[in-house]
Amino acid sequence: MVPRSRGYNHDVRYRGEVFHIQSEVCGTREQQVRTQLFWRGAVLATERKPMDETTDDAVVESLLRAQHKALLHELCNGTFDAWLAQGAAEERLSHPAPSATGFNVQMRRRGVVLDVRGRDFRERCELAIEVCNGADILAVRRVGYEAHEDATTIDALLQAEVDAMVAKVRRGGLDARLPEPSFVFVPPTILPTR
Repeated sequence: MVPRSRGYNHDVRYRGEVFHIQSEVCGTREQQVRTQLFWRGAVLATERKPMDETTDDAVVESLLRAQHKALLHELCNGTFDAWLAQGAAEERLSHPAPSATGFNVQMRRRGVVLDVRGRDFRERCELAIEVCNGADILAVRRVGYEAHEDATTIDALLQAEVDAMVAKVRRGGLDARLPEPSFVFVPPTILPTR
């Protein structure tokens, strides 16, 4: 079998929020071109087109590109704006929650100061790990847990998730989402001596 294209991954900023669009060829028995739109760790939309093993690579590439662009156009045309309004309302409710406890790690990557925040929202049985630059949220990972788990286990899970996110940032996993640093060191020019 001829190796197929791996697909596309793009982070798109729309109305102050970061969306991720991923297109790929997947499936073992029944292959398909799948495109997904992610926002704050949730899948907002999935488009699938079946194909067979005899499909030419050029056709697969054009399917990937067309499906990727179509979902991007839907996003920019406002198809998912209702999710933005709902998510903003949830964010206002969840951020100041007094029952939220967690960890905060401040770090610097490529000249940009980042806060990695891990919080436990017990009323939802959910951990939220965010990477923030000031008020901008660059990445969010949400992890659910069972209501019967004790506080020690939950705190250990939260610490492990924060550590994993810090490691991801250090490896450069979020470099594409980083803003330009406010201060860039430019070395002085060295003039040749005569």
